Amino acid sequence: MMYYKKFIIIFIILFLISPLIGGTFTNAQEPMGPNFGIRDSSIAYGDYDNDGDLDIALTGDDGINYRFIIFYNDNSYFYQGQEPMGPNQGVKFSSIAFGDYDNDEDLDIALTGNDGGNYRFIIFRNDNGIYYQEQEPMGANQGVSYSSIAFGDYDNDGDLDIALTGDDGSSYRFIIFRNENGIFTQILEPMGANLGVRYSSITFGDYDNDGDLDIALTGHNGGNPRFIIFRNDLTMFTNIREPMGINQGVADFPSIANGDFNNNGYLDISLTGEDGGDGRFIIFKNISGTITEDEYPMGINQGVWDSSIANGDLDNDGDIDISLTGKKGLTNKFVIFSNNGNCIFNKNQEPLGIGQGIKSSSIALGDYDNDGDLDIALTGNDGVNNRFIIFRNIESITNLIPEVPSGMSISNSNGYWRFVWNASTDDHTSTTMIRYKIALGMDKSGIYNYSSKIINFSRGHANIGNIPQGWISPSQCYYQSKIPVTKKVYWTVMALDTSFKSSGYCEELIANPLLHTRIISLEPSEGIYFLRFGSIKGETYSSLNENDKFSYTEIRIKLLINNQYWDGYQWTDATNTWLQVQGKEQWEYNCKGRNIDWRFGERHLVESRAVTLNGNKSPVCEGIEFIPVYQLSQNSFCNYPNPFNPDIEQTCIEYLLRSNEDVKLLVYSIGGRIAKDWRFSSGVEGGRAGMNRIYWDGRNNDGYKIANGVYFCYLKYSGFEEMIKILVIK
Repeated sequence: MMYYKKFIIIFIILFLISPLIGGTFTNAQEPMGPNFGIRDSSIAYGDYDNDGDLDIALTGDDGINYRFIIFYNDNSYFYQGQEPMGPNQGVKFSSIAFGDYDNDEDLDIALTGNDGGNYRFIIFRNDNGIYYQEQEPMGANQGVSYSSIAFGDYDNDGDLDIALTGDDGSSYRFIIFRNENGIFTQILEPMGANLGVRYSSITFGDYDNDGDLDIALTGHNGGNPRFIIFRNDLTMFTNIREPMGINQGVADFPSIANGDFNNNGYLDISLTGEDGGDGRFIIFKNISGTITEDEYPMGINQGVWDSSIANGDLDNDGDIDISLTGKKGLTNKFVIFSNNGNCIFNKNQEPLGIGQGIKSSSIALGDYDNDGDLDIALTGNDGVNNRFIIFRNIESITNLIPEVPSGMSISNSNGYWRFVWNASTDDHTSTTMIRYKIALGMDKSGIYNYSSKIINFSRGHANIGNIPQGWISPSQCYYQSKIPVTKKVYWTVMALDTSFKSSGYCEELIANPLLHTRIISLEPSEGIYFLRFGSIKGETYSSLNENDKFSYTEIRIKLLINNQYWDGYQWTDATNTWLQVQGKEQWEYNCKGRNIDWRFGERHLVESRAVTLNGNKSPVCEGIEFIPVYQLSQNSFCNYPNPFNPDIEQTCIEYLLRSNEDVKLLVYSIGGRIAKDWRFSSGVEGGRAGMNRIYWDGRNNDGYKIANGVYFCYLKYSGFEEMIKILVIK
């Protein structure tokens, strides 16, 4: 009787606390066969065939061959499908990610790793569910191993860029590749040219809530294990914090993932790896943008390495839990940690059994059986066998879908569309933890070619969707695009809770063009001295509203040193000093003969706005800055405007030659890579005696627009060499 009472008491206790201890996972299937799978692997969920359920992409070593396999989901069971690199071909020490990089409404794949002969970085394009090798951004049979890769729109232009770390065979690397019309071009190396980390993990996340994606990175730089937060300044990534200390961090196959564990509206970080002595498992809290080491769920200086970590709401209670694999001492681990709602984690279960687990692993979360809770896909080595296991979540708590976003509106933000909506609500997930996916198109209804409708299930991260945090207030959200308000846009938004459950997209809305003007260029004029600007040219667009037909354009010239304005006769403190310019869609303000008192060597700003027949005025366009200068040197060499924005203007590179010369003119990135290369023969334009002007539209030798940042322009001819800086700002 005593044992019976104890049993009843234990049962009641378990019943009462069961909602607090997390989801329950059972081994549902092993798609490659019992006790058979891969190690040194990478795995990702994604609906590659657009049939409404999650499929799996997988890379690694099966003990005989390196593999890259797509497993398709048919009625919640996985079957081996395509092998995009060929039968029994693939990569190990790899990283793989799904993402719709070409905005054609299906999931493509980016992959890195060692194929047995070469280190690789390959983009595979999805064409109606079949993958084709599309490009190798680092060159044929070139890439990185011991690597990590992530998709993210770091420059907010609507398409997915790539951040990558790893060993290229001669150097450790950390590279940002920018997506320009579906082509990936190496743009930035935030740790320096040919510098980076291996045995690494990398993720995008908006840690400072400023509306753009920052980067968190771990790995070994050849001297120390590192953990670094890089802030996104749009033109560059800046090392702003090393949360474990300067030149401190984790390596030896670490893992890093994002999630707002304490529900304060800022992304926190979970991290595993080896710090030079011990395996670690650490939670870093983000307090108003400052990330600090905070909790140790396996104990101080305890944790795992050769590891993988993934975050998501595993028990449908609205907060973010953690699943973890890796090596701890002489044992392998696979553990689920439940979150008590305030970033305190308790070990909930070990699905492979107490003290049993996986190393050389990769883990991913996704609801593969569409029953409303997150399941787990896992690869690695259990100490005896390589494994590939699907664990089904049999959580009993119901999770309702979030509310469909509402209260949609649009606004003009410095000449670009800003899309605004009310924050959604959810039965379990708080408002500040809900994420969003926006789809935008500029051709016709239902075609989202600026940002895709397809959800990118980033491996391990609870911040899916494509909207950085970006709160206006606790009840309102926004997405700041780079689409000019002169363009018509079709748009729709969905909400996603911490279990990745979707509200579905709201009804499509249309953003119609507004009355708008922009400055195209500032043209030079010549005299005894070379006065930098003789005319100002621009364009004006009329809205679709018949009552707002365009009448004329106004411009305003400001002297920045003292905030005075040119009123047509003199500099004045009056701000309402707009000068009328005649012209419709194309307009020009001729500075010649107007006796403008240019203050040579000082910065000036030119702005414009359009005026309608009934007197309505458009927003003021984004201005252009310039410096009028005297040019007395026989070897004149400069460019204007500087800074310049390639999206709306060209810069003129100007130099004076005393005689005909063979000329070399190069533009270098700050990392030393040649962006543009001109060679001019003696006597032709560019190599002719007198003033030579070369107009540059900001495109590199391959025809793609360069990224924001500082560039160096180098001029060389017989007896003369000089270099100037060019600043590109978009």
